[in-house]
Amino acid sequence: MHTVWRSINPVLVEKWITNIGQQCSSSFPHLEVTGDSSGVKTRQGSAWRMLKWEKGSIRKTSPLFRKVHIITLPCRAIVAITCSPSTTHDSKCFGTLWKQLSRTLITKLLRTHLDTAYWTENILGLLTQKGTHPIIPPKKNTKDHGTDSPHDKIVRVHQRYPGLYRHNHHTERRASVEHVFGLIKLQGCVVRDHLPSTRDNAILCSFL
Repeated sequence: MHTVWRSINPVLVEKWITNIGQQCSSSFPHLEVTGDSSGVKTRQGSAWRMLKWEKGSIRKTSPLFRKVHIITLPCRAIVAITCSPSTTHDSKCFGTLWKQLSRTLITKLLRTHLDTAYWTENILGLLTQKGTHPIIPPKKNTKDHGTDSPHDKIVRVHQRYPGLYRHNHHTERRASVEHVFGLIKLQGCVVRDHLPSTRDNAILCSFL
């Protein structure tokens, strides 16, 4: 059984999870999705590192953590998921998540809710090109360069109407992602596998 467990590719587990979400999305004529990430603690490392983490000396960017990125529907079904090192920025994995979405789902997308970590010109351009409206709060230091790019247009609108994000932001959309991560962490998901492949499989299986 351990040999079979080691031979399973993490990509295959990701497909199992996303296939369930794709089936849930087929019954909706229009869709909105939400993306976010969270760290999952592993048992990889020495007892000294675990004690440092309990005292607060080690942050979630240490190798003791593995970051999970997901995109969910309002019904909390996962349509895209991937794992990365804890030091990986959220925006770096959005392209991998977007490739997992089916063409049928993308054509139904009306809005995509993300946090400030996904505020980049590449992500804004991609979402606008695909016909979905990005609901992403601009960073505080973002400047308007006066061009017609999606990045500058959104910055210009938010500068003219400061309360626009609160008007467009739906709390229940963001709560769908937080609810998924909350259920996983309430179960006490602690990974004890040392191999990278089996470690990711153990993390992904908890999302099934």
